[in-house]
Amino acid sequence: MSEIDWDLVSKIAAPLKDYVTSFGILIGGVWALFRFRIWREKETALSIDLAYDTVKYKHDDMLTFIDVHLHNKGKVQLRARAVEPAYDIDCADVSCAEHRYEYGLGLKIRRVPGNLKAVDFKADWFGNSGWREAEQEVNLLQGYVKCVDRKLQTDFWMEPGESYSLAASLVLIEGTYIALVTFIGASGKIDEFWQRFFLIQVPRPHGSKIHVTCPKSD
Repeated sequence: MSEIDWDLVSKIAAPLKDYVTSFGILIGGVWALFRFRIWREKETALSIDLAYDTVKYKHDDMLTFIDVHLHNKGKVQLRARAVEPAYDIDCADVSCAEHRYEYGLGLKIRRVPGNLKAVDFKADWFGNSGWREAEQEVNLLQGYVKCVDRKLQTDFWMEPGESYSLAASLVLIEGTYIALVTFIGASGKIDEFWQRFFLIQVPRPHGSKIHVTCPKSD
């Protein structure tokens, strides 16, 4: 029985090892591309919920506590826009002010007028002239603002699966309100721009739902 020529085996196996390694890298790259392009794992995703409660303050005024819940549903870190204004469009028309958002996570509230006719009313925040002017935008990330190079910047981020609750307390008169919550990502572009509207009744109807539970992370 002849002896095995290990030097020859080594010479033959060395190129095969390189081919196997290269093939493994290729397969890994294709798999990563599949996950990021087909499953869109590189994309950011966010859910927004809101809960509120009211208590008597004075006369017809109600102290309204608003709690906004955020949940990062994506597979990547999600950062809020650091600078102000967080989102703005280049437009000379005064109506474009409705599309200006100062903060990475902002809350705007409008009271629904009581003199609208059912046939004329359309629940359009941006296009209905019957709306009152929006209240001043509330910065829900005020606690995450810090000074960087003598400028105030927001430093807020969420890891995949994380949930946060951000709150604000407002004094509102009795009535029905529409709340608009806007989150703007670090890019400041439309691909990281989320909005959701909520109905707020002041005072809060007895027995209505107060708390909203964010999804649990895996």
